[in-house]
Amino acid sequence: MPAVKPATILVTRPDHQAGQLMDLIQSAGGTAYGFPTIEIKPVKKSIDLLETIKTLPDCDYLFFISPNAVIHGIEAISGAIGDIPKTIKLAAVGAGTVAALKTAGYQCQLAPEDNFNSESLLALPALQDIQNKRIIIFRGNGGRNKLKNELSQRGAHVVYAECYERAIPEANPETLINKLRNHNINIISFTSSDAARNLVTILGNNAELVLNLPVIVVSQRISDVCQTLGFKADIILAKSASNEAIIDSMMAWQKKNKSN
Repeated sequence: MPAVKPATILVTRPDHQAGQLMDLIQSAGGTAYGFPTIEIKPVKKSIDLLETIKTLPDCDYLFFISPNAVIHGIEAISGAIGDIPKTIKLAAVGAGTVAALKTAGYQCQLAPEDNFNSESLLALPALQDIQNKRIIIFRGNGGRNKLKNELSQRGAHVVYAECYERAIPEANPETLINKLRNHNINIISFTSSDAARNLVTILGNNAELVLNLPVIVVSQRISDVCQTLGFKADIILAKSASNEAIIDSMMAWQKKNKSN
């Protein structure tokens, strides 16, 4: 670790999802500063969402893109039709989403064991022969179309259920800007592409203060976005999207930083 003081990592996750990561950073000898750059909101009385959920009993699979998709998707399902029928198989992109399903009282049948992304989920043997299967993908507004496009090409009937919205928080960045100017932030963690884009947007003319800092990302896609946004220092790709992998990347960076 650094000889003078522990590194301070800027955590950009939404408030309700940042706590565990920040606690682990502190336990690992770092300092966490939370500045959410994404706000998660449930969709408001969406007729499209309600109509999609009404078709759910006839489905074969439900895909959940994220823990937020589970939280808001299950809430919408419960309000519309009650419990998910046990005949339907549940699929999740990552370990956090699997855990969210378990917390909600459901078992996930399909999820990657590592490389938590759409490509790894699509590579599972159970999803190779899905001709005429009916699938609903629970997700936020917008996002990648990789899952839907590939599943459709394999002959499945796929629709989206957009159950939450991502928004830029109405946050005053003055304290963060002061910390950046005083070099009190050493490294940034991004767990989504929107988190990176929104941070640059929120800082506006002060964005250069973060573009020269190293970042920890949890997917190659986020790394590519950071490069496009103009981040100039190290872009460190964690081994997975788990909190533990982010901590491992932080500690490896601290060790390297100390030895330089």
